[in-house]
Amino acid sequence: MTLDGNGNRILKGNGLPNHPTGIFPIQPGTLPYIYDRNPNIISPQPLDKTFPANPQEAATKSCVGFGPAGYSLTGSAIYHGASTLGNDAAAHEMLDKFGGHTDGTSRYHYHYPSEDLQDHIHTHTSGHSALMGYMLDGFGIYGPYGENGKLLSSKDLDECHGHKHPVLWDGKMVDIYHYHWTYDFPYNIGCYKGTPK
Repeated sequence: MTLDGNGNRILKGNGLPNHPTGIFPIQPGTLPYIYDRNPNIISPQPLDKTFPANPQEAATKSCVGFGPAGYSLTGSAIYHGASTLGNDAAAHEMLDKFGGHTDGTSRYHYHYPSEDLQDHIHTHTSGHSALMGYMLDGFGIYGPYGENGKLLSSKDLDECHGHKHPVLWDGKMVDIYHYHWTYDFPYNIGCYKGTPK
């Protein structure tokens, strides 16, 4: 991701993560196949996305639809925590060790903040989690640790799955709204606090 100097954050790429993935489609005769017969392959998805670099809270919240709700620093999409059937995706679908899998569009995406994904982006040692990506409204999404290194759950956050306090933002501490991944459903975004693009 880059800043264009005009108040925008630009993401260009192919949608594939910069880490290895699980094997998709899930192969017959394997243990995962007993639980999830995901037949989808992973293929490149052209990306050319623009996010506001200085997002603002909107007067009203926006709903999150199916498909990308944001993008990880790995270059792959972040989907909200529900499957297309409305189930808890992490509990009902087979995810790889990075908390991701593919869908009917062959897009690799994350539902869950596995420790492997967090460590791949930034090894957490103490304090607030690092930035893990940006949602479509431009606000950042951080790992599951909040101020003073407190492990957060959904009950610690608002209905959009975020809160506001100073965090590291583009190299400096800024008092800004931001989302968090958590280990409990819905895992990431519940609604958009800003205006999605």
